[in-house]
Amino acid sequence: MLQVRSNSELASLHAAGEGLVFNYFTKSGSDTSAGQNNVLHVADCFWVNRMLAGARLTARPSVDKIFFDSASEAQSWLIAHVGQETVRWKRCAICCPS
Repeated sequence: MLQVRSNSELASLHAAGEGLVFNYFTKSGSDTSAGQNNVLHVADCFWVNRMLAGARLTARPSVDKIFFDSASEAQSWLIAHVGQETVRWKRCAICCPS
């Protein structure tokens, strides 16, 4: 697990195409509908590239992002720290990380 610190780091992860990126919009609160914005993507997903459109590469991402080496690492961490899948987070419907 790695906290993505800059848009250039995210761009490098996207270009490498390995691993997964979690878009972490809502870190706390009881509004479970807000968890629908917490999305897990494969690193080379179209939406990860879209997150970089117009972004200043030296800046921090506008939304916290966490990188995982594998789907099993991501799922274990997400369940333990974010909560139940489909309630507090979901998988991207475009890239369908497994």
